[in-house]
Amino acid sequence: MRTINLIKPTTSGLQVSGEMVGVIRKITYGSLIALIVSGLVVGAVFLLVQSVERQRVEEKKVLVDELTRNTTKEGLLLSVAERSTVIGKILKGERDIRPLFGQFLSVIPLEFLKSLSVDEGNNVVISATVPTIPQLVTVVDALEKHATQAQAINPQLLSLSLSKDGGFVISFSFTAKL
Repeated sequence: MRTINLIKPTTSGLQVSGEMVGVIRKITYGSLIALIVSGLVVGAVFLLVQSVERQRVEEKKVLVDELTRNTTKEGLLLSVAERSTVIGKILKGERDIRPLFGQFLSVIPLEFLKSLSVDEGNNVVISATVPTIPQLVTVVDALEKHATQAQAINPQLLSLSLSKDGGFVISFSFTAKL
């Protein structure tokens, strides 16, 4: 059996569709290339932004660390500055006590001296270990001499005791006159 086709086949329709397929194929290839190129561009931009962001984060970390170190240094500097003002006030109130040492040594020989303290009011406390009674008398006489010359004001015997080696431990105080 043979079929009869009443519609006349046209070759121009097939050519048009072949041309359309070619155009569509070209458009598809162009679109695909454009899509790949735009993907590469977007990827490159993403990598660039990520690299810049990573640099910024590292730079921020370095700056925060430096700021932390500088804050510690600044705290130390402020502490030193505060202390230097206090030291300045102390040094402004200081006075030369070298002349007092001559008085101390004329009252008690250096080899007998056990302790010596001087406060801001020139109040002196001396402790000494004196080996013999004649030397003890010499120390007391020297203190009395300074008291009569008004170089040692208000001398007081704080303690007198016998040491284990047979000597004497004497402590006395007075106000020194400069």
